[in-house]
Amino acid sequence: MKKFVRWLAKVFKAEITVDKIVYVDRIIEKYLPDNGEITGNVTIDGDLKVTGALTVTGEITCYKIKEGDAS
Repeated sequence: MKKFVRWLAKVFKAEITVDKIVYVDRIIEKYLPDNGEITGNVTIDGDLKVTGALTVTGEITCYKIKEGDAS
């Protein structure tokens, strides 16, 4: 369909402008401590990617939500 419209515009020498609208669906906040250490409780909503080592003193709890689970 795009090719047909472009062909018609070319044949009739019409100028067509294209506007692209980009919606941002999430805000990304990055907290980078000066000494490379975060103390206290940390809650992450979204994906977490660790490049390097992860050292934890305490507990890590990980939940996986199954897609399409109605319960």
